[in-house]
Amino acid sequence: MMNRIKVDPATVWIETVSIARIGDDQEDVLRAFQADVMIHDAEAGELTRIGAVQGLIAFESTEVELAMAADAISTEALALAHAADEIRRSLDKYAQATPSTVLLVDLIRIKPQWRGSRICGHVISQLLEVLRLDPEATLVVLEPEPQFEDGGRMRKGPQRTAALASLRETYVEAGFGKWHRGPVWWRLEVAA
Repeated sequence: MMNRIKVDPATVWIETVSIARIGDDQEDVLRAFQADVMIHDAEAGELTRIGAVQGLIAFESTEVELAMAADAISTEALALAHAADEIRRSLDKYAQATPSTVLLVDLIRIKPQWRGSRICGHVISQLLEVLRLDPEATLVVLEPEPQFEDGGRMRKGPQRTAALASLRETYVEAGFGKWHRGPVWWRLEVAA
């Protein structure tokens, strides 16, 4: 068993985010993003990379635009886009503000020794802050998928089941909720 390092969320930062155009997205609906998750090491007086967040971002997209652009990328992106559109329709139906920006998070990877500190919510908040996105107008969707410590998705079995339960608990603590009976989870901050 690896020794885990306890992390104070106040020391976790996202300094930079790379955003890139995707292939031949004619409508320019989605952009790929990648952000390094850093921690301030007070003893060393420097920032250390402990992980990354990557996915897709859509600004001011319609349902059709988002679904078509995501479908051109992957089935995983399409599943997240469909869920995001359902969530936006549901919010609109109940006269709540409909989010104008959508983050389709493909992966949040934290190095093994830094896991277990429940920093996911802080990482997402930092990402929104660096991108200058309003948390109340930005819908974040993802599908919890456990990864092996050295990367790669786990196959079905007891190890994956336990890892998925832990990951879901992490996302609940980070402010995410499960969308209906599907595999997608979502987060949208609501004004107090």
